Amino acid sequence: MKRPVLLACLVCALWIAACTSQPTPTPESVAAETETPPAPTETPLVIPTRQPLPPTWTPGGAARESSGPATATRLPITPNPTATLPTDCTAFRADYDRIGDTFTVGSSPVLYWEPIEGVPQYRVEVIDPAGEPIWVTYVPGDSSDYAIPADVFVVDEQALALGTVFVFGWEVTPVNEQQAQYCPSAGGELIPVRAQ
Repeated sequence: MKRPVLLACLVCALWIAACTSQPTPTPESVAAETETPPAPTETPLVIPTRQPLPPTWTPGGAARESSGPATATRLPITPNPTATLPTDCTAFRADYDRIGDTFTVGSSPVLYWEPIEGVPQYRVEVIDPAGEPIWVTYVPGDSSDYAIPADVFVVDEQALALGTVFVFGWEVTPVNEQQAQYCPSAGGELIPVRAQ
């Protein structure tokens, strides 16, 4: 009983091997496969010519007769009464001599800047290490410093202890009452460190 089953299995295996085997390449078949295809022939580009439009053609409809030269009506320019700009944006800058790059975890870092006369308020913004804004506040225009609350800076204390550096960004921007930016922002980096 085992012999016929064994013989049937052997025949099936040989049949499968014969059906799935690849033919042995001959030098002629290899040469035929490696021949380079013929170079493509260039077909000249034919650009159709367009007939000029008739002088009476107008976009969107039939021709109409002209009643004379076209005239434009000027609309009066209305100034925006709420937009008052400061006189000098070059005076605005961060006071980097008084701002440290690092601060102790749990403390409130203080930002300092040179105020601009006539600015109604400043936007103070903190950016997290991933580059996303995480905190914004507005301070009066006569301000020249601001202490950012310590709880704004969320850091992994264990990672900090292992030497991971968390770099936060900050920006101070002069803005008007509608919070539109007056001048370029001043900003920098704040790096929290462990208490010694």
